[in-house]
Amino acid sequence: MSQLDVPWRDWSSDGFLHRVCKESGSGSVVFNVYEPKALAGPQPCDPDKTVDLAHGATVNDVAGRLSDLPEFTAVDGPAARPAFWVEAIHLRIHSDSLRCEPTASSNQYQLAANLGQDGFLMNTDLLPAVPSGEPTPSPGHRVVIDFWIVDLDGQNIVVEARQEGTPTATTVTQLDQVRRSVRFVSEERAARN
Repeated sequence: MSQLDVPWRDWSSDGFLHRVCKESGSGSVVFNVYEPKALAGPQPCDPDKTVDLAHGATVNDVAGRLSDLPEFTAVDGPAARPAFWVEAIHLRIHSDSLRCEPTASSNQYQLAANLGQDGFLMNTDLLPAVPSGEPTPSPGHRVVIDFWIVDLDGQNIVVEARQEGTPTATTVTQLDQVRRSVRFVSEERAARN
């Protein structure tokens, strides 16, 4: 289980996912924590074409797949870096302009399929987002994503800090403060608190 602090009232959250977001300037930021089951495939806007992670995939396997996402370029990493009081693999990817082909079955980039807190498979999608508490930037804006991949008791957990378009410098600073606030706790410890 992850815990994070978001002390600003102008951030939105999604109660079914560990996701918070904020629109600002001509862009937005999103912060996600999830256990990926599949990642975008060669047709990244088709939710039925995500590619499953191999059984027994390691954090290095997940980082390798994230560094090869269609339409993105790895600009930093993957590299081992401590984060959240554990060892992590950090990766930064960038795209100048994501797009979905008109023939795609969705108008959203299907970044990852992951298990939500209720155990159902959910998608982590990118622009343009649907109005459900997630930012809705205009298509064609730049996207920068920092990932930290950690192994927590044999589960690959992805921490994602995403910038879409051009959010304000204050909002990007807040995104980093949210990232620094993350703490992972065991289910047992959470039940005691």
